[in-house]
Amino acid sequence: MTYESTSVVDVPPRKDWVTMMSRALDLPKKEIIRFDGNPMNYWSFIRNFQDCFDESIGFRSRLNYLIQYCDGEAKNTIVHCALLEPEEGYRKALELLEEAFGQKHIVAHAFIDKMLNIPAIKGTDPYNLRRLSREMHICELTLTQMNYVSDLNSTKTIECMFLKLPLHLQREWVKVACRILKTGREPSFKDLCEFVKEQSDIANTRYGLLVNRGTKEELEDKFGQLYSTEFKDPFSRTISMSVEDRIALSAISHSVQRLNGHYQIALPWRHNHKLPNYRRNVLSHVASIFDPIGFVAPIILPAKVILQDTCRQKLDWDAELPVDCQTKWNNWCRHIKGLDHLRIPRCLKPGFEPSSAQIHCFPDASELAYGVVAYIRYKSVFGQIHCSFLLAKSRVAPLKLVTIPRMELTACVLCAKIGRHVREQLSIPISSVIYWTDSTVVLHCIKNTTKGFVSSRLETIHELSTPSQSRYVKGKLNPADHASRGLSLNDKVKVREWLQGPRLLWEEENKWPNLEKIENTIAHVLTEDFGLPRHDDEFLGKIRVGGRLQLSCLPFETKYPIILPNNHFVTDMIIMRYHVINAHVGVTQTLSSIREEYWIVRGYSTVRKVLKRCYL
Repeated sequence: MTYESTSVVDVPPRKDWVTMMSRALDLPKKEIIRFDGNPMNYWSFIRNFQDCFDESIGFRSRLNYLIQYCDGEAKNTIVHCALLEPEEGYRKALELLEEAFGQKHIVAHAFIDKMLNIPAIKGTDPYNLRRLSREMHICELTLTQMNYVSDLNSTKTIECMFLKLPLHLQREWVKVACRILKTGREPSFKDLCEFVKEQSDIANTRYGLLVNRGTKEELEDKFGQLYSTEFKDPFSRTISMSVEDRIALSAISHSVQRLNGHYQIALPWRHNHKLPNYRRNVLSHVASIFDPIGFVAPIILPAKVILQDTCRQKLDWDAELPVDCQTKWNNWCRHIKGLDHLRIPRCLKPGFEPSSAQIHCFPDASELAYGVVAYIRYKSVFGQIHCSFLLAKSRVAPLKLVTIPRMELTACVLCAKIGRHVREQLSIPISSVIYWTDSTVVLHCIKNTTKGFVSSRLETIHELSTPSQSRYVKGKLNPADHASRGLSLNDKVKVREWLQGPRLLWEEENKWPNLEKIENTIAHVLTEDFGLPRHDDEFLGKIRVGGRLQLSCLPFETKYPIILPNNHFVTDMIIMRYHVINAHVGVTQTLSSIREEYWIVRGYSTVRKVLKRCYL
């Protein structure tokens, strides 16, 4: 039995096969182009990739290579295709790349944008003219091959490229365009491209370069600029300054004065001419005041509030301020001129040898804004005390309404961050950092983590500080009140308090307000025996309720509850205590728990008023 072959394979002779292999080895290796998402390089990348990785390579390998040779946005577009089947993933990746970077209008706009971003040619510059001609030719050739020349021939594109030409070539193009119009058609981008190429070829000839090498005045101007340029030593550690910076530094150096052992320096204010009261000008004026340390933060705050009011009213940037805002703005501009006479001591160290140093941070919040201020307090072994301003921040309240307790908690978070930052930046050994607040709600909710808003902020506070560092201060003694409500330069006492620290920091620590000490003292007074008569009456010194409950078997405190007034701070503290103990229950249940020992006049309305202050 014999079998006949069904196909014939032509095998070249051995000599020809060796010749083909040697030629293949002599050919240069193909260089694979990488694609970073630039639409101008899309088609060249695709053709290069398909030439280097033909159909003899499996779909899995081609997909891996395609992802490997893409970078940036292009790689992020197709990287998830590796989860699909090899053939489906490879075809899907090509579709996504073409959809994102290879569509005709995307490629055309990329080329046109690059061409329009070429700077205009000044004077006689043959080299930049050749560059412009080359870019225009590439753009025209590419878009013609894509059959997408509609945007290229638009009047806007031709006019933009026309304005990039020097003045003498613009005059020549006007003549060429008039001749084209006489033929009955509009000048196209190809006509302009050919004109620029012709002028570029003429300008870059031997005689064209001699003509365009520049006049004597142009050369003298260039050499003058080179001569006036200040070159820095490469090993110099000084930072190069602009002309404006050198002028400002010169103005400062001429204004240095020595007074009372300090150097006084006048700031180089630049008084602009009177600008209209537009929202844009208000923003420009506020942003021009550079105060990173926060010396004048409460003074700038009213202007920020005015700017926020314009944002809340959705005014246009070039719209004039409303009448009420204009009045506030004019008053602020009149008062801000007093900054020229403000004296700020910059030396933190006292005139004595300190034995300890403390950092004191004060937060506060209001309906308008919230702010934080930090001071450093020195004390010597002889009891001498000195305070210096460290840092302050003031921020307007968000447009969305937020309750005051939540604003207070946000201010405490900022306060903890500033306290940690200041302690890390100072090279002075700090004995302790104390955080003051006038919000008893914040002090009592430090351990509360029930709600997301509270827990996230308390977590930040606990990471940066401990609850023992938080202390209570009255609102009148809190200097951060100025950072949250604003401050006028006319109030000299408050300005001095803001820069030098509150009165309590200049006193001994035993005179500082201490909420725990007050509570312990009251508890001690209530439990201590002060030699009262042996047969003491439970009603002595107290007003209790009497009635039919005396016939019941209830405890004495329940049968005869103590009467409390409805408008006393002790009553408010008792209500809040029972509210917290009972896990922040409602008005009715809180009142029921209180009436086991106390009877509050107008109890329901009083409890409801107090519980409104609780943000939980």
